[in-house]
Amino acid sequence: MKNIRDQYFNRSVGLLKLMPGKFLTRLWLKPSIVVFICLAWPALPAMSQQKRYMPNAVNIATGLMAQTKPDSIVIIDVASDRKLYSLASPGQSAKYITFNSSGTSLICADENGTTILYTISKDKGDKTFELPVKTIAGVFDKTGDRLYVVHSKTWISAKLSLVELPGWKILKTVNVPATINAIDLNADGSALAYTSGQNIVEIDPGSLKTRRSHWERSTQQLLVYHPTDVNQSATTTGQNVIQIRDLSGDSVVVEIYGHQKKIKALSYNSDGSSIYSLDESGELNGWSLADRRRVVKQSDVRDAPYWDKSGTLKIWQIDGSGNQQSQTAKAVDSVEHCCFVPAFTLPFELIPQPVLTYTPETGFMIGLNVTLLKNDLAAPAGAPYRPSMYSLSTAYGFGGKQWRNSFSVYNYSPKGWHVVAQIQYNRHDKNYYFGIGPNVSRKNRESYVNNNLTFSGSVAHFLSKSWSFGLKYELSNYTAAKFDNSEVVLPFGTAGGFLTGLGPTIQYDNRNDILFPTKGSFMELNFLKYGLLKTGRYAYNEVQFDYRKYFSIGGSNGTTGFALQAYADAVWGGNVPFYKLPYFTFDRSFRGMWRNLYINQQVATVQAEFRSLFDKANPRLGYVLFASAADGTANFFKAYNADIKFAFGGGLRSQLLPKKRIYARIDYSFSNKGDYGIFGGIGTAF
Repeated sequence: MKNIRDQYFNRSVGLLKLMPGKFLTRLWLKPSIVVFICLAWPALPAMSQQKRYMPNAVNIATGLMAQTKPDSIVIIDVASDRKLYSLASPGQSAKYITFNSSGTSLICADENGTTILYTISKDKGDKTFELPVKTIAGVFDKTGDRLYVVHSKTWISAKLSLVELPGWKILKTVNVPATINAIDLNADGSALAYTSGQNIVEIDPGSLKTRRSHWERSTQQLLVYHPTDVNQSATTTGQNVIQIRDLSGDSVVVEIYGHQKKIKALSYNSDGSSIYSLDESGELNGWSLADRRRVVKQSDVRDAPYWDKSGTLKIWQIDGSGNQQSQTAKAVDSVEHCCFVPAFTLPFELIPQPVLTYTPETGFMIGLNVTLLKNDLAAPAGAPYRPSMYSLSTAYGFGGKQWRNSFSVYNYSPKGWHVVAQIQYNRHDKNYYFGIGPNVSRKNRESYVNNNLTFSGSVAHFLSKSWSFGLKYELSNYTAAKFDNSEVVLPFGTAGGFLTGLGPTIQYDNRNDILFPTKGSFMELNFLKYGLLKTGRYAYNEVQFDYRKYFSIGGSNGTTGFALQAYADAVWGGNVPFYKLPYFTFDRSFRGMWRNLYINQQVATVQAEFRSLFDKANPRLGYVLFASAADGTANFFKAYNADIKFAFGGGLRSQLLPKKRIYARIDYSFSNKGDYGIFGGIGTAF
């Protein structure tokens, strides 16, 4: 299986490498191609006709097959291989054809969307009526008296209608994407699903409301439900791969690699133990899902095959006398345990993301962030999701003409080590100084610039599933701050300098997903001693406490949730440069507001955030509402005069990867002091 997977990836990479060469080859071979077309022109119609796929439909209950021809529909008794009669087809080339469950009704549409409903028996067939709309796809419900039909396609959208038969009484209509490819009803009629682009959408058969949207990694084309398992389906992708999936678990069970051309037909047998696939080149494969092997392989199959009552795969072929009759599909010469690849998680996933944000200090910033997500393939089932992440970011601020660059590592090793490292270099970094303490004034801000380089992080080891202990560190260097106003009273630390900090860290983390937690808690307690062993220019102590709690408060799969955070930061025991004083704005609870507006010796803040989706069935777009309270002082336990500030806001979320709830975010906040901020990023705010 590993070899099959490797071949698939190598083939993909090889195609990318060959693309420039293929382009050049096309340029050089144009005269040859023209000559070939001229010589082969008389043979082209025959070649095209031989490989054109003609769909058919089989009803096991009645033993009837409807076989499409260029100008007719032939009704055949599959038990006796006898042609019963012919019907006038809607057009020259049928796109889809299907029976109802009892085999008494048949619907057929041509490539132009002209659709006819027929009444069928073994003795005769009659055209009931031509549908008044152009259709794309259709499927009968389990009673056979109702039809789900996709019709009236425009370049923007199409319509899905539930229609009562034998007349044309529309019971319900909804809009669906114009890119819809296939539609099917599950075994007990409790769910309807269609494919569109990279999405598989499940809808309620009665109300036609969307229940759930599955965003897949590949373009989804054909879709058929399992005949007995209401949650299993099979789809085909744009890479000609068959995916057997569990829709209830939003997961792929197995993938089947066996076609080089686009798959045009896909069907389970009556008990769902096997499935066949036919591609546009005429290659037919039969797959045993129980044994996970190929059992049928045949070329040059023009008409869609079918399963008979015994579960044998049959096709209609022309014999030596020119007569068309049913034949058993050719079994493979030897047992082929090939082509089946169990569902697997990609070890690495790359997430490029443009940076477009605004801060009061920098104005608009534009740049690029690239994150490499490394999945923990060795994690046991049910374990918290803790992928490693490696991010590289660069951004330019137009307001201060500064560059902000960073490289960060969040690594979880199988042996229980958790390593965090960040290198950040800010050139011509513009900020504002407002003063320190309760009497700061936004009107009297003073701008300054400096360059700074910081290397910080932690190394910890898990002592249990949730508790970890280790060391936290920081090495940084700041150039002297250059104030625009030469008459300003310079705060302590203006000269900049080298700074070192080291101390213990302890964490508790039982979140179910570190990218988008919906339940569990996180706690971190850090102590850092700066100037240890007389290193660096500044010597002081710092303690940080961070606690977060997550709740799922409704919606399937944690689509709606609530998060709480309490954070405190305090420094003492020395002189602290003003740019290293604790704060609660900017990237913390007062999002996007001036970084140095409320700096002080001690700060404390709490915030709450409500998280949800615009459409509970679709995780790709969401929103948040949040509120926070914070204050700062020289000492909360001595002569503290409360001046609590409040902030409120909301934000938008956009999912970046299928199957991973990692979001790009943009937030707007405002405070009761008249401040506001805009802040963006990747992942949750906390």
